[in-house]
Amino acid sequence: VQGDGAVGAVLVESSIDALVFTGSSRVGEAVEKRAFERGIPVSAEMGGNDAAIVLADADLPRTVAGLVHWSLQNAGQA
Repeated sequence: VQGDGAVGAVLVESSIDALVFTGSSRVGEAVEKRAFERGIPVSAEMGGNDAAIVLADADLPRTVAGLVHWSLQNAGQA
């Protein structure tokens, strides 16, 4: 689900079993705190980078090339 801090707040209060968060440190800290209070496991990416999930059946050379290309394009380096 994509959205702002209000969306994260609704999700963390719902009946979810676990949470993966990518976003700002400010919002991520609040999401992590509340998830911890509720006993919900959290994986958070708050370093200003984009997270990527690579599944077991992915074509690794193609996936890595795509991620590197995308990363360089969005960092203004290509």
